[in-house]
Amino acid sequence: MLAVLAISLQLSAARTSAAAGPAPGTADPGAALADLKKRFNGAFRCNGHFANGRSITSSESFAPLLQGQWLAQEHVDDAPFSYAAQRCGDGTRTPASSR
Repeated sequence: MLAVLAISLQLSAARTSAAAGPAPGTADPGAALADLKKRFNGAFRCNGHFANGRSITSSESFAPLLQGQWLAQEHVDDAPFSYAAQRCGDGTRTPASSR
């Protein structure tokens, strides 16, 4: 779950910077957004634990949509947990979620 939040924040920050345009002497923020979408393309296994020490594992997958303008994400907890979510967006607004 923290990975999802971190990715959302990174995409939002990159998109906000891209909309504002590059500051003099800095790298193109549009390139930073493209790099984030490229790095988060694929499937990942995640593991962690709750504050009480109980372990949790999940799978995350990311894929570009709309010719790379949006990023789709799917999160599925492994048993015994049943949380699952699908999100997509371009980092500028709250993504649609379902399940």
